[in-house]
Amino acid sequence: MQSILRTFFSGASLFLICFLPLAGQETLSSVQRELDRVEKEIAREKDLHQSELKRAQAFEKSKAEKFAAINRQLVLSQNKVDSLKKEVARSGARKNAHRNQIALYQRKQEEFRAHLVKESRELASFFRQDFPYQHERRIAELENLSQSLEAGTLGVEEGLFRIFGAIEEAVGFSRDSEVYAGVHRTLDGRNLDGKFVRLGAVFLGFVSQDGKHVAHLAPSDSGYVWLDTDVSPEARKGVVLALSVAEGKTPPELVSLPFIAVQPKSSGKPKVTPAASDTATAQPIKAAPATGGRP
Repeated sequence: MQSILRTFFSGASLFLICFLPLAGQETLSSVQRELDRVEKEIAREKDLHQSELKRAQAFEKSKAEKFAAINRQLVLSQNKVDSLKKEVARSGARKNAHRNQIALYQRKQEEFRAHLVKESRELASFFRQDFPYQHERRIAELENLSQSLEAGTLGVEEGLFRIFGAIEEAVGFSRDSEVYAGVHRTLDGRNLDGKFVRLGAVFLGFVSQDGKHVAHLAPSDSGYVWLDTDVSPEARKGVVLALSVAEGKTPPELVSLPFIAVQPKSSGKPKVTPAASDTATAQPIKAAPATGGRP
């Protein structure tokens, strides 16, 4: 029994002696592997740290650049805001100046409007004493013009244009001749059909259809009057010849025409009547104008 036990213990001792170096060697390998793994992990952590550090540095640099750009933009924006404020102030000053100019222009316009009203009325008053050719129409147009200007329903420019038009028309008809058919009312109340002959704004004569009645318009202290009585033979001949020349029936020649009103008698005061072209029965006809000088 003892021998068996000795054999067993001696075998176990031998096993332990053989196993212990193997176990120690395995432990060292495990430790080495663990160390290698830890070193690799540390190296990896260092790499990650370096990467994170680089990213952090890049982020800080980018952040600083962006902040700098934002600051520059803020400075530029502030400068622009200041510039806009100055421009707004200048625009306000210009607006006030323009508003003052507009107010001045409106005052001047109203003053000019009042002046046009005055001028149109004075021109209408002048036309009342002027050669009575289309008297009622020309005076009515000027009166309507002055009323429209005074009421503000007509612009100043249009009013000025119409006044110039009226003056131009007055100047225009004073430079031409005209023959037209119409009705003349005599001093004794008769209405005679015939023809009128007008030479500018200086002469207007009438010859009846039968040629027996001759009248002419002449100036007087009270304006223009029709003379159809006590017309001298020379005046009658001149009016008839002027009509014939104006119609082209007679060659142009110098014609003696009466331009001064004969002083009316106390028993037969000449009656002031409008030119026949003012009446509704007057019908202008085409006639050859006088040539070679005014008859």
